[in-house]
Amino acid sequence: MNNLPPIRFQISVLLLLATLNTLVFGTVALALFAALASSPSQSRIQAVRGFEATFSSVQAKVSDATVAGQPLPTDVDQDLQVVEAALEPLGEDARGVREELDRYRGQLDAWKQHLRSPAHSAVVGIEDAAGVAQSREIARAAQHVVGSARQLVYYTRPLWVDLVEPYLPFLGAWVVLCSVVTVLLAGGLRVVLSRPLERLTSAADALARGQLEVPIPTPEGAPEIQTLARAMSAAKTRLVETIDVLDVRNRQTATMLARLGDGVILADAHGALLESNAQADSMLSALNRSYPRVRDLSELVPELPAAYFGGDEDRTLEFERTLAARKRWFEVDLRRVPKAGARQAGVWVVVIHDVTSAREVENIKRDFLSVITHELKTPLVTIEGFTKLLLMNKGGELSDKQRTWVQNIRDQGQVLLTMVTNLLDATRLEGGNLPISPQPVVVNDLLAQWANTWRPAVETRGLRFATDDHAPPGARLAIDTFRMQQVVGNLVNNALKFTPAGGEIVIGARIEGPRVVLSIADTGRGIPADAVPHLFEKFYQVEKGDTRVASGAGLGLYIVHQLVAAQGGRIVVHSEVGRGSRFDLSFPLYETGVPAP
Repeated sequence: MNNLPPIRFQISVLLLLATLNTLVFGTVALALFAALASSPSQSRIQAVRGFEATFSSVQAKVSDATVAGQPLPTDVDQDLQVVEAALEPLGEDARGVREELDRYRGQLDAWKQHLRSPAHSAVVGIEDAAGVAQSREIARAAQHVVGSARQLVYYTRPLWVDLVEPYLPFLGAWVVLCSVVTVLLAGGLRVVLSRPLERLTSAADALARGQLEVPIPTPEGAPEIQTLARAMSAAKTRLVETIDVLDVRNRQTATMLARLGDGVILADAHGALLESNAQADSMLSALNRSYPRVRDLSELVPELPAAYFGGDEDRTLEFERTLAARKRWFEVDLRRVPKAGARQAGVWVVVIHDVTSAREVENIKRDFLSVITHELKTPLVTIEGFTKLLLMNKGGELSDKQRTWVQNIRDQGQVLLTMVTNLLDATRLEGGNLPISPQPVVVNDLLAQWANTWRPAVETRGLRFATDDHAPPGARLAIDTFRMQQVVGNLVNNALKFTPAGGEIVIGARIEGPRVVLSIADTGRGIPADAVPHLFEKFYQVEKGDTRVASGAGLGLYIVHQLVAAQGGRIVVHSEVGRGSRFDLSFPLYETGVPAP
């Protein structure tokens, strides 16, 4: 079996033999058809034979009379009518015969005239030369009649049929040989092609049904079939190995998901729940009593609308619920699983975090910080008050050395008080306990007030102070002036820390569309580009540890951002190292009759 020629070779030979056999059969069939088409019908043959027999009997009578030089029998005309009637079955095809028959009658009439003419000799023994000639013409006309009748059934075979006829035995033998070889090849193909393919097809069907225990048949038949069988066996082996690996990974993944504290859900593009771990089942049961009867996440968790699953955007959101008389907080991460192909439907992984414990700890920390900072602020205010009294010589005259020490105590106390105040404000902002009271204010008046407040402190440090007011007269915005004083104070203090002597600080205002932009710019050292995105994070500092030039806890800009956002504003930083920084505070223009935010 292993030495069999390839299937394509066997099929080619089979097709070639079948084609040649068809050509031979076709040639023979055409030759037979041409011969059959050229042969006259039996009815025509019978009609012609009847005509010849009838005409021959008439010609025999005429011949006897003409040879003897006697008049024609009286019934010749009637016999000719019978002869002519025999031509009726031949129809128009016998037109030539009728014409020859008319000429024959003409010769008989000529014989009758000859008998009446003087040229006819009635003397016995004297040759009638004219009569002999006329007798010959009658015989010749009779031959023409018979010849024209025979033309109707005359068969002339084509020349190529005559040429092929000697080879017909050989052609028949070739046809038989080709038929035998074709049958043998067809039987061989049954062995090398059909049966092995049937066995492979049966095995493939079993694999398609998941019956991986069904063995692949031993390679047999044509080389191509053997290659296919070996390939199927190798593919089955790899498939079984892959399934085993995936099964192990699935068990590992299932074990990991079962140990997770978070709920993990697999959902389709319509938000229908496909898979979930035990934690997710527990959370969904607590959030909605309809679970697991209801499998639609949008119905189970209204904070996850169906539109989220129909899009392509990953999302993170939070929501809170009161469950069993306890407030609980949840964080949801919605992540789209990348598609492996164009036909694959959209699938989402939804992770639900129960952040209640973390939120409660954060609240405890916030409350603790609020209490501690509040308690720290009271003695710091007392320290500041007594140092101020000492500097005013209320406790007696101070020496220069004592005054310097007391002044240091007051300055450091002020720094500590500022840090405690910032920490207290940050805690209140996070807890939503810091009161914000926006009121309409004229932009020009606000800018002038800030200039009067900060010009002395800036110029005392050896810096130039300027205003850049481009706001139209009367333009207003709604803000909490006290809190905005705190915002600008933080930004100006930062500019003072990082701007060397001889530099400049500019406070400006301008209108951009429906918004007012307040800016605080300096010509200081600038902020590195990689630090700008983190400036407003809590406790973030551009310089760490011993490299810091200015003191602080990293809360100033965090509080600035929170206070601006609480008043409906936005803050944007523009900075370049070595050339300074500019903070733009953007607020909506205030219109009369429109309530403040």
